[in-house]
Amino acid sequence: AIEQAYLVVYNPRTKKAEIYEQCVLPFGARASVHSFCRTSLGIWTVGAVQLALMWSVYFDDFVGGEVPPLSRLFDLCAETLFGILGWDTSPDKPTTFGSIAKVLGLEFDLRESHLGNFYMQNTITRREELRDSLSAVLEAGTLTRKDCEKLRGRLQFASNQIAGKKAGLAFKVLSEHLKERSPVVGDSLRAALLFLRDKFLEGPPRSLSANVLHLWHVYVDASCDDDRIGLGGVLISDNGTKIGHFSEWATPELRQLIGPDSKNPIFECECLAVLMCFHVWRGLLKGCNIVVFSDNEGTRACMIKGASDNTIGMRIVDATHEAIDAVCCIPWFERVNTASNVADDPSRGISDESLGRRFEVDALCIAKSALVPWG
Repeated sequence: AIEQAYLVVYNPRTKKAEIYEQCVLPFGARASVHSFCRTSLGIWTVGAVQLALMWSVYFDDFVGGEVPPLSRLFDLCAETLFGILGWDTSPDKPTTFGSIAKVLGLEFDLRESHLGNFYMQNTITRREELRDSLSAVLEAGTLTRKDCEKLRGRLQFASNQIAGKKAGLAFKVLSEHLKERSPVVGDSLRAALLFLRDKFLEGPPRSLSANVLHLWHVYVDASCDDDRIGLGGVLISDNGTKIGHFSEWATPELRQLIGPDSKNPIFECECLAVLMCFHVWRGLLKGCNIVVFSDNEGTRACMIKGASDNTIGMRIVDATHEAIDAVCCIPWFERVNTASNVADDPSRGISDESLGRRFEVDALCIAKSALVPWG
């Protein structure tokens, strides 16, 4: 509080003690930040323990939640607590309860909380600031290393509130620009900045569902033996029950589509198998925790990064993350030893009742949707 921000300090000019008013905390000083955080945490503790307020604190932002009948009482307790302690609250910060809350540049949407759904996205103000920054760079045609690092950091923070990893390739281009000596914006960087400005920032919000309490294990594999390409996948519940599987042979048209210049397109096939899983089991996977196992390290790495140097692979990875966005989940990609991959048999055309129900999958149609325009 300003009215209490007075200290008695020694003035070297007048050589005597004088009253000094400090209107703001010196946030560049580590001790000041630590002291401020201890104070705000103390206020949070008093509210949580003594007043039973359900709230959180981050530096000087207090976010509370309450059921509608008690929301006014929450307001009264919080405002009285700040008033007793002499802490002023910002007039431009929302102090009334609602199903949508804005804090720290984020927007929390609780309108579907009764259905077990929670959404988080960047505020319109933050998106406009980033869009203006990107437009300024595109108009100037130059981006210095320092400004590039700053812009990339802001975009990466904003990406945490946007579903999916479709911006992986654009961030990769930004990182490569940091290595360049010239600040001139090239064609690849311009395309990346345009994508981030016009498409990525308006992406779907990050979501959290009550289904997150459920865990699925998905195993995928592909085989390329005797001029035949097999695609297989197995879905396993968190208690180890094999729910279902698919086992498909690639048609000549599909093989030509995913590997026109390769005799052994195992990488592309493994990526396609992952995409097929999120199509055939999307109803079961929606909003859940998912661990995807593959015995191909290249597939795992590209799915994690959301990008690939392989043209066909990049399109499949991009389509996979679009499918992931549609089921509102953030899968964990893991490697499994080939000998332990339960999807190995289905990828070789072996379908067994022990693997659960067999699902029919149109692999060619899914591949076309990823690789052929308007497929």
